[in-house]
Parts: sequence; C-alpha cells; structure tokens
Amino acid sequence: MDNNILYNAIRNIIEKFYKFPISAKVIKNYTENGKYYIDCQEVGLDNSVIKNIYPKVRIPKIWGSTTGGVFCNPSVGTEVIIGFRNGNKNFPYIQNVMGSEFDTERAENELIIIQNQTVLKVKDQKVVIKIGETSSFEITNNSIKLGGDEAVEPILKGNKTKIELEKIKLALDILQKTFISWTPSPQDGGAALKGAITGFTSLPLPNFSEINSTYGSVK
Repeated sequence: MDNNILYNAIRNIIEKFYKFPISAKVIKNYTENGKYYIDCQEVGLDNSVIKNIYPKVRIPKIWGSTTGGVFCNPSVGTEVIIGFRNGNKNFPYIQNVMGSEFDTERAENELIIIQNQTVLKVKDQKVVIKIGETSSFEITNNSIKLGGDEAVEPILKGNKTKIELEKIKLALDILQKTFISWTPSPQDGGAALKGAITGFTSLPLPNFSEINSTYGSVK
C-alpha cells in the first residue's frame, strides 16, 4: 500500500476524534463583544486554497491578564497556523503568524494593548489611545487630536503656531527694551516714549484664525 494512502487513511480516522493544526490565510479581522477575532480559509502545503473556512478564530495575547493584554492582529492575506483547543475543531485559535522567504508578509494592521478601560492602538503612522467609551487621543505624523470617536481638529498645527507665537515674542522683546531704555521727561509730554515705540506699533499682529483646538479657534 502506498505510504501516502496509508497516512491519509490513518489521519482521517484520528481526525474524527482529534483535529490537527492547519495552515490558513486570514480573510477578515474584526471585534465582537469586546473580543478580537479573524476569519480564516484553509490552504494546502503548496499554498493552494481549500474550501474550509474557519470563522471567529481567536487571537492569543502576546501578554495579558484577566482585564487586558497585548494583541497583534494579522492583516488580511497573512498566512497563519490554526490550532484547536483539545483537538476540537469547534474551538480554533491562532498558534502562529507565519512568514516566507519568498513572500514577505505585510505589516500587521495594528498593535493593540488593553488594560481595563484603556486601549492603545498602534497603526500605520498613527497612535490612538482610548480611555473609557468616549475619551480618545490620536497622534499622527503631522497632528495631535483630542476627543471622542469623531475626528476633531488638531490641537496644534506646529509650524503655524510657532510662527504666530514668535510674532508675540518679538513684540514683547521690543516693548521691554523700549521701557528699559526710556528716560521719563516731564517737558516733552510723552513725545520721547511715543517716538521710541514707533517700531513696536508697525509690527505684524499674530493671527490664530487657522489654529484650532477642541475648545474652538483662538483669535
């Protein structure tokens, strides 16, 4: 008898009672009732697609406790190894996320760290911190946002803010130097002071109309 035929026959008998780990590819990732899941489709050793689809495959914690943990969701198309709790096919979970020397996998969609009601999500060029159901803090490469789930205007728009604040600093510097160097004279009726601050009155005023915060525009 061919060894492969014998092997498959024995495996089929065993799998009636015990499900072996399988290779699969992620076809969907999502959350449901506070838990993280992925749906997977089985693939063969030659990477050929097999019809078997395993929904709600649980993602293990890299580190965790009863109230939180670190999750790393594999992106759609990533190859994974699915194990089965106590060999029961109705309780699948991710054993490993695989890579290949021939096909480098994409980066994971996001890194998730949870502790009680605090959630830290690290995405592509974005970090989101969520505390409770409504409070969130988002950092990207060019903005900082504060608020609930809805996107809000950046707290600070770096370069514009710096330019306008430098105008204020320049004005205060000139005003300070003017008063330090000014000598009061009762005879001129303030003419000397008026002449000294001529340079101050011609300075451009700061404009904060395009710099917004969650508390409204600063004008």
